[in-house]
Amino acid sequence: MVTGPADSAGVDLLAGWLHAQLRVPVRRRAGSFEVRLDREGGPLTLEFDQNSTAVLVRPGQPDGRVAIRRRDVAGCLAEELRRLDDDAVYYTALGGVPGVDRSEMP
Repeated sequence: MVTGPADSAGVDLLAGWLHAQLRVPVRRRAGSFEVRLDREGGPLTLEFDQNSTAVLVRPGQPDGRVAIRRRDVAGCLAEELRRLDDDAVYYTALGGVPGVDRSEMP
């Protein structure tokens, strides 16, 4: 399941990429950002804490933490313009979006 703001194209693309890459059903819900993968060995969860730190939670393992800095639109565009080749990851993510279950989205 992928949860995030209802109007976030980035969250939609993440859900699409997971669906395309893992070839499993992916549900998209509105709310605070979280990615949850239900696995045989227990759930794997990626979320953000109150300090904008990404937290990876795995059963039986210490939490993994990475500080994340939000980039503004100008920074994102500059990054994209540095690479003018085909974007295979974006293409894969976009292709997976139609297969994402959005049935409970507002």
